[in-house]
Amino acid sequence: MSPESVKKNKDLTRFHQKLVNDLLAQTGPVKPMASPWAQWGVWFLTATVLVFLVLWVIKPTHLDASMQPAAMGYLIALFLGAALAAWQAVASSIPGRNTSRLHLILLIVFLAAVIILPFVFFIPKGEEIFEWDDIVKCGPDCFKAIALIGIVPWILLGWKLSRNATFNVKWTGAWSGVSAFLLGSLVTLMHCGYWEAGHMVAVHLLTVAFFSFLTTWLGAMWFSRWRK
Repeated sequence: MSPESVKKNKDLTRFHQKLVNDLLAQTGPVKPMASPWAQWGVWFLTATVLVFLVLWVIKPTHLDASMQPAAMGYLIALFLGAALAAWQAVASSIPGRNTSRLHLILLIVFLAAVIILPFVFFIPKGEEIFEWDDIVKCGPDCFKAIALIGIVPWILLGWKLSRNATFNVKWTGAWSGVSAFLLGSLVTLMHCGYWEAGHMVAVHLLTVAFFSFLTTWLGAMWFSRWRK
């Protein structure tokens, strides 16, 4: 190799090194991603504090009804369904992270319980399942309450998930929405006077489904920003 070629190669190497150093200087240090369990633990703590904080602010008016065994079981099912959906959101937002089959089974079981239990324990005797007068009467208030309460945990969880570089943006958006608005439904039920299957399904669960569908698309736009 001629001396001129050697000199050109050295100059090119120095140029590449300078370019890499400049890029590293501009980007700065990169913080390591928190583990999935740590992220889910933060969600669990935040969700628990948020539920009690909102209940303290709105002062549940039907606490006696919601303390009955069947009602307590349903509220626990809502919270566990939200917790498992939050884990699914976290796992789907981390590249290469898959949830176990057991987790998926538990998630399906609790989501099914949230839908089925109202028809098992909360059908008034001698009345129709869907009392449309009651749905129209308090439906808009419950819809607004679930939306306003659920948007807070969705934004808090979404802020964390948006930093995970998810490749499954729609699934991440959907599961984060399910988790957040199940919490909204839980808190709203503590303040709601209509513990009846028709109202719980036609108002509360349909509201959760509506906002989960909406967050699927909103989350897809939000969580895909890292690609641009």
